[in-house]
Amino acid sequence: MRHPDAIAVGKSLIDYLVIPTTFDGELPSHEHGANKSRVLIGSTSAFGEGGDAVVGTVTDATVSEGEKKLIVSINTPDGRHLIGELPMTDEELTDYRKHKDAYFGIFDKLRAS
Repeated sequence: MRHPDAIAVGKSLIDYLVIPTTFDGELPSHEHGANKSRVLIGSTSAFGEGGDAVVGTVTDATVSEGEKKLIVSINTPDGRHLIGELPMTDEELTDYRKHKDAYFGIFDKLRAS
């Protein structure tokens, strides 16, 4: 093979030169989709609907890709520790697969590998 270094550089440009779809750091599924909020570790949100809603601070989260579910761990102001599930759209799952290391708002080097 002639010029293997130049070929490697060309392949790298094709593989890694991606123009972001958003320029504010938000993921496309949340910027352009119907769901404008996402679960971020350290954020406080209401989970559930109506009178069943529980307010809590997200302490950890993970994704069950096969079930298309987000599994969230929260601490409530009254000291309870709860775990819940939220459905994910196809767009959210695609974003998660592309950005596993920072999907929940903090860099997680264990997810990066």
